[in-house]
Amino acid sequence: MPIQKQENKPKEAEQNTKAIVKSELTPAELDDWKKNLSAPCISEDDRLRELDGLNKLKRRTKEQDSRRDKLVLDLSILHGLDNGLILQNIAGDRRFSETLTRIRNGLVEEHQCKSTSEIMLVDKIVTAYWKGMRYEMYLKSLIEPEQEKMRFNEFNIKALKEIHKGIELSNRQFEMGLTMLKNLKQPKINVIVTADNAYVAQNQQVINTDEINPAPKENH
Repeated sequence: MPIQKQENKPKEAEQNTKAIVKSELTPAELDDWKKNLSAPCISEDDRLRELDGLNKLKRRTKEQDSRRDKLVLDLSILHGLDNGLILQNIAGDRRFSETLTRIRNGLVEEHQCKSTSEIMLVDKIVTAYWKGMRYEMYLKSLIEPEQEKMRFNEFNIKALKEIHKGIELSNRQFEMGLTMLKNLKQPKINVIVTADNAYVAQNQQVINTDEINPAPKENH
């Protein structure tokens, strides 16, 4: 009997394979599969439903509490751009993480940032500011380890050069990011020019060339 079962298995596998091969997908079904496979695998909805279910439990086991905490952390990281968690993690000293978030929120409010690109740019600006300030802290502690006691030696001089490079780079990144944000938030101006002898300057003003270069008067 065991021998007969082994002989039947290849036949069953062959039949199943034929059934799969015979099933042809329509172009619409193929497109659906491509969209599903190319979409980011985030599964946020499932985790939100699971977290909501755990929160509604009146009593949770230790395993359920552990699972709930993990879901909260995973979802918080997933929304790290919105809640500022990504920015907070760049602070080497955790005491300053909330300060960076406060600076970030101030910039977002000041420039009325709403889109993803605007908030990402704000994070880059705050990051550049933080790097520059950290370099300034290192500079101060290196030159003046104690109050009103300056110290210079060969190592300090070499380190100072590298720190100054870091300060200059972070300053450029800060200024560039802030300029980009201001330009991004600047209202667009649509100018329609109908005159043949007019052009639009950088300050968005329509300038008549006849007013700048008047035609020479004829002598009578």
